[in-house]
Amino acid sequence: MQFKKEDQEMEEVERIHRAQLEDVPVELIHRIQTLLPVKEAVCMCVLSKSWLNAWSTTPTLRFRPPRKLLRKQQLISYTDLINRTLQRYLRDNIPITSFDLHFRFINQESLPFVNKWVHNVASRSSSLKELYLTISVLESITLPDELFLGENLDTIIVKADPHFFLHHFLFMRNEC
Repeated sequence: MQFKKEDQEMEEVERIHRAQLEDVPVELIHRIQTLLPVKEAVCMCVLSKSWLNAWSTTPTLRFRPPRKLLRKQQLISYTDLINRTLQRYLRDNIPITSFDLHFRFINQESLPFVNKWVHNVASRSSSLKELYLTISVLESITLPDELFLGENLDTIIVKADPHFFLHHFLFMRNEC
């Protein structure tokens, strides 16, 4: 009988805590999620439905693959993830305040994807404040004019991925 009462008390405490988690404003949840590493932010989704819903609408998009070069199938999956995420954000008019894209190219076929993603984010998100691009390509990339027309945009950082260039240099050197 004692165990049943303790179980009921525990269930009541859990119900109260779950209700409190549901009452956290989505803006605060977004802020907490953006301060956490991505893996930890994802883990927070199990707290409640509101935390899960907040994760799917966070205004900070971060796409960072592992440091090693992706194999062709992994690159296709990574590209597909970015495409689906951006399509959903643009379709549902979910604001993007920060776009952080790390993309390593195996070949030049991927360059149009990056151009398209940056163009879509720049032209459709008037709330964009920060753009971070770390790319690995041996050709130039052109940023769309719309990017520089954003009235809220205050940070643009574009840099080359040094790991890619080192790997490419070593590969080319071994080919000689």
